[in-house]
Amino acid sequence: VYKRQVVRFRGERLFYHDGVFYRKHRRRGYVVIPAPYGVEVSYLPDGYREVWRGGSRYYHSHGVHYRPIQRSGVTVFLSVRL
Repeated sequence: VYKRQVVRFRGERLFYHDGVFYRKHRRRGYVVIPAPYGVEVSYLPDGYREVWRGGSRYYHSHGVHYRPIQRSGVTVFLSVRL
């Protein structure tokens, strides 16, 4: 199943698919960008691993750490710097 998520971050429209963030470029189509810290995504990419730091659980994939948080009763994942 192809999962793509549109993410609004600091006024910019980004796209997220399987752990990769990208933005639309007017001449080059879509361009892969580094994962921004502080962006929330609705799912973790395939192959993520669980990491514990300071008694808290995080998830790691594609060089990015995610912290699970609750938004309106739903778990989402916040990209963080550890």
